[in-house]
Amino acid sequence: MAAAAQAVCNSRIDIPDGKRLPQDFWKYVDRTGNCWNWTGTVVARYGQIWWNGKVFKANRLAYLLFVGPIPDRLLVCHHCDNTLCVRPDHLFLGTDQDNQADAAAKDRKPWGENNPHAKLTLEQVGIIRKMYSSGFASQKQIGKQFGVSQFCIWTIVKGVTWKRALCPHSTKL
Repeated sequence: MAAAAQAVCNSRIDIPDGKRLPQDFWKYVDRTGNCWNWTGTVVARYGQIWWNGKVFKANRLAYLLFVGPIPDRLLVCHHCDNTLCVRPDHLFLGTDQDNQADAAAKDRKPWGENNPHAKLTLEQVGIIRKMYSSGFASQKQIGKQFGVSQFCIWTIVKGVTWKRALCPHSTKL
């Protein structure tokens, strides 16, 4: 990190309501590696800290204090993909859609059978597409056979879901 940015990260920063960063913040940050990892309380893979009468995600508080305000409806995302990282130059603002696109671009999103919400296998999806394209059964009948809704079958045969399964050469799951 540049010396100027390092100095900012070590200084006490005033925020709009006049409160100051608790000295305990740095007590819970391991700055020995490339990422500055939060070592305090962790809930659902993100660091948390109680400050100024509220619970903050540690990465959001780090962004607020060392980068600037966080507009409504924006997330504090990680360039490094490390949810425990609070290093300001590893953080950026984005919408939920931006964050999802970033995850997909970096192949971090589980899909297919690896998605914990999946009700079908890749093999079943192939069978469903063949059954429908051959006219063997209606979407409703196929859905009933596989224990899913007609809408689920429609999204499969139209390529809305299981998009990667459209490519016969795709081996990624």
